[in-house]
Amino acid sequence: MEYIFRKKSEIKRVKQLAEQAHARRDKNKEARKRREEMKYARRAELLYKISEGERAK
Repeated sequence: MEYIFRKKSEIKRVKQLAEQAHARRDKNKEARKRREEMKYARRAELLYKISEGERAK
C-alpha cells in the first residue's frame, strides 16, 4: 500500500517539475523574442536618425 502512495507522489513530483521547466522555457523564449524585437527597433531608430541627419546637411 505504501508503495502506491510513494509512486503516486513521485509521478506527481515529476509532472510538476516538467511543468515548471516548460513554463521556464516558454518565459525565456518570450523574453528572447522581446529582446530581439527591441534590438531591431533600436537599430531602425538609429538608422532613421542617421538618415535624417544626412538630409539636414
